[in-house]
Amino acid sequence: MSDSSSLTAEQFDHIKKIIQSAVLSIESAETEIHKAKSLLTNIQQLGGSLWDLSSIVDEIKKTQTKVTHTPDEEDWQVVYGEFDGYFMLGEDLKKYPVPLNYSSKSKLVPWDKLKLTVSTSWQLLYKLIEPCERKHSRAVLSKDDTDTMKYIAISADWQNYQLNQAAVTFFKWHIGDEIYIITNKAGKGNYAAIEAVIKG
Repeated sequence: MSDSSSLTAEQFDHIKKIIQSAVLSIESAETEIHKAKSLLTNIQQLGGSLWDLSSIVDEIKKTQTKVTHTPDEEDWQVVYGEFDGYFMLGEDLKKYPVPLNYSSKSKLVPWDKLKLTVSTSWQLLYKLIEPCERKHSRAVLSKDDTDTMKYIAISADWQNYQLNQAAVTFFKWHIGDEIYIITNKAGKGNYAAIEAVIKG
């Protein structure tokens, strides 16, 4: 195992994020377990003497297993990661493409935390599990000087942000339209989600 002193700052930061994500998952699981135990305790207090609670719980578990799981689902892969504007950077250090229609509809912002479920048929199912802290701004729709095929947002403080190109072309927005954008409040990433458009 490599010494922590040999890690780059970027690698160390990535490891910290993985640990933070794991801690959050553990805390969430512990909270759900505590809630479940409280519910069962309440049931016992209300009328536990009338029922064999353990047999009821066992029966519910069997029913849930039959209803919620198929043989294939047990083999589904789950990956957690962060959105960079185009891809999900997985904890496994791989990049997973995020569909433009999903990122547009969900108004994803760089460093939003995502959960990716990969089915046995290789279908990618994304879910936003922890939004980053957001900043709302007013901007103007413009073209990228380095690539005239791409649209960008120029904010009131003259910051340039990349946009979801599919969203821009689908709604047929035009240069000069006033738009309202959402960005990472900490300034991470140069990508913005579009919240609304005011036609020029």
